[in-house]
Amino acid sequence: MIAYPNPSTGNGVNLAVNLSGKGTGATASAVGTSDKVGVDPGAQITLKAYTLDNRLIWSTSLTGSSLGSTGNHTVYWDEKNFVGNYLANGLYIVTCTVKVQGHTTTTTTKLLILK
Repeated sequence: MIAYPNPSTGNGVNLAVNLSGKGTGATASAVGTSDKVGVDPGAQITLKAYTLDNRLIWSTSLTGSSLGSTGNHTVYWDEKNFVGNYLANGLYIVTCTVKVQGHTTTTTTKLLILK
């Protein structure tokens, strides 16, 4: 997972998630044999953002059926917390967790906000 732009100016960020059926990165148990194959429709993908003291401030969930295929996917986050406030300058931790067929994979990135 990659956050861009990084550092951010606090006006929103794209979270690029690469789903692979080959056991690398965030895995969503692909079905098929080509490089770009369908993601298991039952896959649960959760993106979360935390402060450095591990306080959850944002979360969104997707399903494998909403993404359709393996490869790169971009999720936009407006950099607002649960109550709709823009985040302060600082460093944040963003995670992507994929749960499918009894397996869980998590990847993490850091996001720096400088206004």
